Parts: sequence; C-alpha cells; structure tokens
Amino acid sequence: MCPRASQAPSNKARRWYLESLRLALCAPVSSTALGAPLQGRRRDPLHSAEVREATQSAATITNRRSARKGGLTAAERGAIEKRSVLLATEHFKAQGWTLKDVGATKSYDLELKRGDEKLHVEVKGTTSDGSQIILTRAEVEWQRKFAPDNALVIVHSIKLDRTVKPATATGGVLQCTSPWTIEDETLTVISYIQRTGL
Repeated sequence: MCPRASQAPSNKARRWYLESLRLALCAPVSSTALGAPLQGRRRDPLHSAEVREATQSAATITNRRSARKGGLTAAERGAIEKRSVLLATEHFKAQGWTLKDVGATKSYDLELKRGDEKLHVEVKGTTSDGSQIILTRAEVEWQRKFAPDNALVIVHSIKLDRTVKPATATGGVLQCTSPWTIEDETLTVISYIQRTGL
C-alpha cells in the first residue's frame, strides 16, 4: 500500500524502493539516464539524497554476478578501482603519456598529456567479462564533450580475494577504446526521475 501523499515514505518503503531499483539496475547493456535538470524549481531533484544513492548504485553494480547479496562492499569496490586505474596508468605510461589521477574530483579518472595531445580517460574495472558497464549521466555527458580527445578503458576479469582483509584485487584484462564515441543505441535507460509535485 502506498503512503498518503502528505506523508513521507517509511523506512520500509524506502528500502523496498531502493532494493527494487538495485535489481532494475541489473538490466542488459549500459548506462543511467536521469533526464535533464528541471528549470525554475526551488529544489533540483537530481541532487536529492535518493537520486544520489541511486546514481551511486548504478555506478557500482555492473551485472547480475556482481549484484549478488547486496553487491560489493566499499572496500571491494575500492580494490577493484585501484587495480583498474593501476593497469590503465601502466598502459598509458608505456605509450609516453604523463598522467594525473583526477577521479576524486572529476567525473572521469585520468587526464593525460603527450606533447600537444590531451586525453580524458574513463576507467571501469569489473570482475565480470566486461560486456556491460554502468555509466553515470555525468560520465556520458563529459565524455561526449571531450570526444575525440577521450578514451574508455575497461579492465575486466579482475580477481577479487576476499580471504584477506581488506580484500585485494589482482589480474585483469585491459581493453582501451580511443577515441570513444558514445552512441545512443549502445545505451539503455535503467532509471528515471519522476516529478511528483510534492
């Protein structure tokens, strides 16, 4: 039963919604599309707590295998990300690029320079076969702006060792696409924002 419109959703209803969203995020293909920001509103729904949580979930759940029993822990995701960025860094350094890791402050992971050339790199690490990745709305928008001076690096088949604390990640197969052109037909919408009028 839905709560009355004048009431805030209960914690149980919110947990049910988030679990339903988590399961929906396991849809085939890639990406999240949250729609354009609303104009002339007091609150921007794209910055609500629920939307931030859904976006973070979308960015970390890559397929049904990684979504089992609540998905990866923060430490496990961190180990996978660290491993994938390390392999990407080694890959580009071997080609003569100088790198800056900007993942903590920007909507992509690496800024590269080589002479007059610049490259903006999105790195995705996964324990799966890499056939699907999750992209946030911001990641798609920025990479479309940067093209053709951009790249997608997928490090797939990473091995995660949960027998040690914290978990460690090893291995991985690197696939690099540059320039990276994001075609609409390769993206699948897996969530929406609805204006409820509340």
